[in-house]
Amino acid sequence: ELFDAVLICDPGGTRKPDPTVFEDIAVRAGGGLRNSWMVGDSLTSDIGGGQAAGLTTLWISHGRILPDHGPQPDHVVSNISAAFQILLKEGPTS
Repeated sequence: ELFDAVLICDPGGTRKPDPTVFEDIAVRAGGGLRNSWMVGDSLTSDIGGGQAAGLTTLWISHGRILPDHGPQPDHVVSNISAAFQILLKEGPTS
């Protein structure tokens, strides 16, 4: 009851960062990718995949330093509490 949809990728199936994973979960949740966010702690799978799908991205760093190379998230926070603060302030993207 807390989530509109849950998508678990099996080992033989499509996995992040493939953009179709993000499209599939958006369809299952009854929406689209427009005005959506990807929040995660993996620069490659979460942030790179979210960017490939056209999402606004928020990286939870857990104190790690953002490298100069690779995916560059729209927002960086150190923990999930800070992520919620940004999401509540920003709301859906435009």
